[in-house]
Amino acid sequence: MAALEALFAEDVISTSDGGGIVRAARVPVSGRERVAKFIATAAHFWNGVTLAWIEANGQAAVLVSRDGVPVALTIIDASSQGIAKQFSFEEVKSSK
Repeated sequence: MAALEALFAEDVISTSDGGGIVRAARVPVSGRERVAKFIATAAHFWNGVTLAWIEANGQAAVLVSRDGVPVALTIIDASSQGIAKQFSFEEVKSSK
């Protein structure tokens, strides 16, 4: 857990949107420890996925895919203190 917490700034804010398809936090989760615990509770989600660093709307982002199909997009705002803001869209639908 300490390694996960170390990625985040002390006052990190995590927001998620399941698009009405998957469960997501209804309110933003804030604070290094709470965000790390929130992400760790979804450990099963990370099994069998691939991550690709991309740019989305001019910001650093991670595209999460399973079997070559995008399933989530996480936009990250980071500084030398760590990840300050993280916004995840689950069940990403391709525009192709």
